[in-house]
Amino acid sequence: MNLNILIVSLPFVVTVIRKFINITSNYDIPVRDYQKSASDAAVSVFKSKEKKNYVIVLPTGAGKSLVIANIAARIDGPLIVFQPSKEILEQNFAKLQSYGIFDCGVYSASAGRKDINRITFAMIGSVMKHMSFFKHFKHVLIDECH
Repeated sequence: MNLNILIVSLPFVVTVIRKFINITSNYDIPVRDYQKSASDAAVSVFKSKEKKNYVIVLPTGAGKSLVIANIAARIDGPLIVFQPSKEILEQNFAKLQSYGIFDCGVYSASAGRKDINRITFAMIGSVMKHMSFFKHFKHVLIDECH
């Protein structure tokens, strides 16, 4: 008996299904007006042809994880989100998945995961050791870039 087995990850399946049925990023992520303004500005920059860097400043407790989730949900193409710590990486990754966005991964030795997907949350040290894996990313978002 010949048995062929194909094992794929759930994020890969979600990505394929989204492309097959032509789903756009219409996730319902509830944001406040100031969060929407910040998200709109970032998405506009990511979608523009300009090759400039921008900084969005939000105070402590302003809901940056929601803003990151909102931005990530609205951008087509690969996005890497650099996080300053394992705890914040895990928090932002979980927040994104709580809104039904599963085509995301974590690439971090300290988190014990090496998943690369359309949206990848990463620690810079882990990425620096394997830069060639990330050449296809069009967009970079750095959380706490100070």
